[in-house]
Amino acid sequence: INESFKKLRSAEGAFDLLQKFKHIKTRESINKQMMDKFSDILGRYKEEVQLVKQKFEENRENPPSFKNQPPVAGAIAWSKALFYRIKKSIIRFQSYTDMMAGEEGQLV
Repeated sequence: INESFKKLRSAEGAFDLLQKFKHIKTRESINKQMMDKFSDILGRYKEEVQLVKQKFEENRENPPSFKNQPPVAGAIAWSKALFYRIKKSIIRFQSYTDMMAGEEGQLV
């Protein structure tokens, strides 16, 4: 279980894996260990938010855009893409209220 979570590249992927394990009937100790992974997932999500913020700050003055796209429209599309990258994960996390009810969840 621990190795599976270490190999995942995104918080959303880790959340999907945890949801798959959640439906499997196992011993109470294994279920407790799985619930402890929520804090690891939220920690990974915080890292992803920081990376998106850093990417935004680096390219804020000259945002990347597609070929033949007006500069303003390209900047808007780029910033919306960054926003949706973060928003998609947090909306899925919020659907699981137990995860967001803890101290770590409130900080995110």
